[in-house]
Amino acid sequence: MAFKTHFAGSHAHMNTSTLELQVCDLSYLEQFAQGNAAFIQEMLKIYLEEINIDLNHLESAIEHVDFPSIQHFAHHMRSTLPFSGIDKLIGKDIEQIELLGKQAIDLRKIKFLFEKSKAICLLANDELQPMINR
Repeated sequence: MAFKTHFAGSHAHMNTSTLELQVCDLSYLEQFAQGNAAFIQEMLKIYLEEINIDLNHLESAIEHVDFPSIQHFAHHMRSTLPFSGIDKLIGKDIEQIELLGKQAIDLRKIKFLFEKSKAICLLANDELQPMINR
């Protein structure tokens, strides 16, 4: 038995037999690619590389309390997220991290928002990886 639920403004699908949660929504990428499957696959490959680099840099900036870098890497992530559709889940959190980095305040909130966002990014990575290995 499968059912659909809404999760933070995006569609999340849960299959009760495998407990698989889908966080990605590739509709933006599919529209952007105009149905070109090879282009979609290449963009997903680039997305996975970029998002992992950004996550690592952002995490390091947070650990080193480097507010300008926090702002920079959060800003870069905001432009990357729509390709996986997880901007609907964490876009506002990443935007908040960027703003707090710019203001150089509230490291505790930045850490909380980052950990939440990182968890969603890693779920998305697990979903997308099989798509580029076809």
